[in-house]
This record gives sequence, structure tokens and C-alpha cells, in this order.
Amino acid sequence: MDTLQIISLRIANYFVKHHDYRLLTINQMQGELFLLNPAHEKYPLIRIDVTGNPLSAQKIVALNQFMLSQQPLTRGNNFLLTLALNGEPEMYDNHEIVVIREDFISKESLSKDFKGLSKVSWAINNPVDDLRKVVASLNKETKTRSGGRGWIGVLKNSTAVLIFTIISLVFFAATVLLDGVTGNRIDSLIILGGFYKPFITAGGEVWRFITAGFLHSDILHLLANLLALNNIGFILEKIYGWKKMVITIMTAIIVGHFFVYIGETSVLTIGLSGGVYGLFGLLVVYAFESQLINQPVFRNQLVMIVMINLFINFLPNVSWLGHLGGLVAGVMLGLVYSRIPQWKTLRESSQKALLLLVVMLVALAYVRPAKTEIYAGTDNAVLKVLEEKFNASWYTEPLREKLFKYYQSRGLFE
Repeated sequence: MDTLQIISLRIANYFVKHHDYRLLTINQMQGELFLLNPAHEKYPLIRIDVTGNPLSAQKIVALNQFMLSQQPLTRGNNFLLTLALNGEPEMYDNHEIVVIREDFISKESLSKDFKGLSKVSWAINNPVDDLRKVVASLNKETKTRSGGRGWIGVLKNSTAVLIFTIISLVFFAATVLLDGVTGNRIDSLIILGGFYKPFITAGGEVWRFITAGFLHSDILHLLANLLALNNIGFILEKIYGWKKMVITIMTAIIVGHFFVYIGETSVLTIGLSGGVYGLFGLLVVYAFESQLINQPVFRNQLVMIVMINLFINFLPNVSWLGHLGGLVAGVMLGLVYSRIPQWKTLRESSQKALLLLVVMLVALAYVRPAKTEIYAGTDNAVLKVLEEKFNASWYTEPLREKLFKYYQSRGLFE
């Protein structure tokens, strides 16, 4: 057994364990293996080479074909990083060869991009035993990251899905517990941060633009949104990474609530569906960017999803403007996240358009929010619970005064 092959597997194990790469293939005959992480901005594709042989014209063509085959996942970023355990560093148009040896990396910035890479052990004591250990570790890491089917496997391997699932479950548990105090689900939802327009308009409680996204009316509402989050989020997180997922969901929730605040007269809005529609918008952009839209099976599934969601928006008590706002935010962020060179102008325009959208929404929300029906009885019930059960007069008294002035401005007490 060549000791460098063991080292190459240890390096691969490092990338899988610490940087969420996936082992694509091992070509033992040519002394190379390939790793993939579509969410990595610089190096979505990594090749580890133990031979150090100069690249022939035939090999360059083969590597280019491989990079093109991964384009649906890498979203146009076809750059390949080769870590060569032998040979000399080289640079091509879309391919860089970096030499890595014990205590040496020919490209200094790589140590910053992948902290810990230089600490991978090169010591070989017993080749057979060392090989067995690294293969077992690599199999374990690969199995852990691939997960199992169903929710448990998804939640273990999808940070963003896990974050929003936990927060939503905590809010739902709090809602159920608070029902025992209020005796009314609507009052509980308002107290916990539901998108209740009188408290936002009169009291300036803008934090409800965020908290309302984690509240749900009942268990079916909660499960429907978490199931959609599970199905779409697990796929997209592997492509975009958990940070962009969190940004997309939060932005979609907030933008969706701005749409509601400006255009709907409904008093109370709750649910994670605005964030889910944001992910749906991201998925649509990815379908075109990766050219998966050209595959009939994927295209038919996407059309089916579109039809189902259009039907849902015509159901009673569904905030279609909240869904539309989330979808718009997701599409625009998808364009901002795009990588393919042909979309450079579109990407730059989308950045400006997204900023303009935010400014316009804030301005419209301040100047002309949609008129809301008044439910003074609900206001009083919520404030009474907070005063009597939670001794929160420090909060309710200023809010009562603000509500009175707001309703007076609406001509209610004339």
C-alpha cells in the first residue's frame, strides 16, 4: 500500500468532516480522488492527486468534462482545485494545482481557507491498520452527512432546517402552554409575537415582522410548514450552505410581512410559509441556473409544485400577499447568489433591485399601510391577560395610550 494513498484519504476525511465536502469518487488506478461541496464559494470541486504527474492534453480534456458534469451542482463555478502530494504547482484557466506536503502548502492562502489542513497527520506506523482506520472514519463521516431518510436524518445534517424547526417547536409549545392562561389561541398568538397590525401600527412593535414567522395556529399548520421546509431546505442547504439559507428564510419572512402590512387588511398573520416560499423562489432560480429546468422529470415536478401552491393561495385564511412577498425575496436572493458568468449583469441589477425594494417597502409601510379592521375587544383581552396574569402594566399602559391615540386618529371615538 502506497503511504501517500493513506495520506490522501486522511486529507479527504478532513474535508468531509470539517468543511462539509462529499466524496464523489476514488480513481485508484490514476491515484486521484474527487470531493464536492457546492456551497463553497471558492473551491466547490477538489481533486487530491498522489502521483504528481504533469497533466497531458487528454487528462486536461477529461478534467474539463468532469467539471462540466458537475455544473448543475456547482452553479457555473467550474473551478477545480487539485491538491498534489507530489510534483510542482501549476495554474490553468479554471484549474489550479497546489502542492501539499507535511508542514508545507505551496499556496499560503489555502491555510486560511481551510484551517487545520496543515495539521492532518502524515505519520504512518502500520500501513494496513492506518488504512483501515482512515477508511472507517471516512465511511462514518460520509454516512453521518448523508443521513437517513425522514426527519431525523435531515435534522442531523441540515443546520438551517434544524434551527427553524427548533424555534418553531419552542414557539408552538409556548403557545399551547399559554392557552391554559389566556383560554384563547388568538390571544396567545398575539402575546407571543403574532403579526398583529394594531400593535405594530400604534405601538411600533416592529419585532413582530420576525416573531410571527415562528408561530402557528395548530399542529397541522405547524407540520405542513415544517414538512415543506424539510423537503426544500435539505436540498438547497447542500447547494447554498446554511448561512445563505438562514438569510433567505429570514429575509423572505420579513419581506412577506411587509407585503401584508402594506396590502392586506387582515389583523393577525402567522406562520413560516413566507420563508418556505422564499426557498421555493430560490429553487426556481437554481433550476434555471443549473439548467435542471431542461430535464423533463425535474421540470414536471416543478410545475406540479407551482400548481399546488397556486391552489393553496386560494384557500380561506391564507395570506397570499405574504407568500408573494416571500417568493419575490427568494427569487431576488437567488439571482444575487448566482455564479454563472452569463448572469453577471443580472446579478448586479438584482442587488440594486433588492436594495430598492427594501427602501420602497419601508417607505410604503410608513406612508400608507393598509387600513386594518379594529377589534378593540381583542386588544383589551390581550392587555388584560398581560396585566392580571403577568403583572406587565409597564408594557400595557403605554400601549393602551398609543392604541387610544391611533383609534382616535382613525375617527373611532369622534
